[in-house]
Amino acid sequence: MKIIDAHLHLNKNEHFDQLGEAGGPPNDLKALMREFDRLDIAGCVVMGTGRLGEDPCRAGLFNLSGLPDPEHYQYPAQCCFCIGVSPEGLRPDRLERTLADYRRVAACPQCVGFKIYLGYQPYYAYDPIYRPVYEMARELDLTVAFHTGDTASTTGRLRFAHPLAIDEVAVQYPDLRLVICHFGSPWMADAAELVAKNPNVYADLSGLVVGRPSVTDFRSRYAYYVSALSGWMAYADKWDRLMYGSDWPLVSLEHYIALLGSCVPPSHWERFFFENALDAYPRLKEVLL
Repeated sequence: MKIIDAHLHLNKNEHFDQLGEAGGPPNDLKALMREFDRLDIAGCVVMGTGRLGEDPCRAGLFNLSGLPDPEHYQYPAQCCFCIGVSPEGLRPDRLERTLADYRRVAACPQCVGFKIYLGYQPYYAYDPIYRPVYEMARELDLTVAFHTGDTASTTGRLRFAHPLAIDEVAVQYPDLRLVICHFGSPWMADAAELVAKNPNVYADLSGLVVGRPSVTDFRSRYAYYVSALSGWMAYADKWDRLMYGSDWPLVSLEHYIALLGSCVPPSHWERFFFENALDAYPRLKEVLL
């Protein structure tokens, strides 16, 4: 069975290195590509960091000195990416430069969308500050993915990360594809309702566990959580808009594939693990097929 990992990271830092050692494979591109070959993972979507640094739209995939021209893309072709969005780069005094950079990077064939980190910044999904991103994504036929749910930092503000705020964007931009990352966990009921209600909303199931989870142990220790996850996916009954993502290097790819496979009915595996990502991020089709 071919797989697309619709949500992972390629950031080199001590924290991610430690997570890679705990989960596996190590936080290293060559090790990741070997794991892709072993597990028949055809491609992935890398989530950009959105750190300002020297450039307001560093995608996490380019030279650390800034964003070069698209032809200088340095990672394997099957590694597509979303541009990380920093609200700081969208302030009036920086907006023109930021949008020009976004447009330049979006010319790279492997650019499939934008990533907005709700909860890590004090803005709701429907805040006007993000409007230029939505307009550009719609113009260029790109997708917008949102971090939702629990934050990795205690300084995150959960009210901004609640998935329900994405409903406002879905209604205002009905022709814009939106992705709820992490299935809104722990607000899975709200994420499921958003997917059920809005035909332009998808969800990935990345980042629900860290390390090397045993299917048996996890389902036993977190029986209520697993039951709720399976129940709300069934409630949404939109198996054409739920998709696999790992959040690697947080988790072992092999173990996470097995865990989510135990939560999704086998009759939906082909769509969940492969086909839905191609619909959520159409540029993937041009790169992978």
